[in-house]
Amino acid sequence: MLRHDADLVLGPADDGGYYLVGASRPVAEIFQGIPWGTPGVLDATVAASRRAAARLLLLPPWYDVDVPDDLERLCSDLTGAGEAVSLCARTRDFAQELIREGRLPRCPSRG
Repeated sequence: MLRHDADLVLGPADDGGYYLVGASRPVAEIFQGIPWGTPGVLDATVAASRRAAARLLLLPPWYDVDVPDDLERLCSDLTGAGEAVSLCARTRDFAQELIREGRLPRCPSRG
């Protein structure tokens, strides 16, 4: 997308922010004045990208991992039997490495 169709790609998160940012050129001005930590982060960034005349593409909504409940959801997704397990094998491996190194808490046990 960044090579052909967009200057900026955002992955909207369930909480009003985003789980991914990609840019094909410097777009630092787009991130100034954003109400970080609020449900208005994505909307403010979209508005800023319009003011900067950046070609913006939005990916499908997903979730980010920035609070303990999000980590629990990720752990559940990565240890379940659904599509996320095969699609997110690298994320699972990376999370397991961080846990082994003590840089990420162990995932809560499920039920």
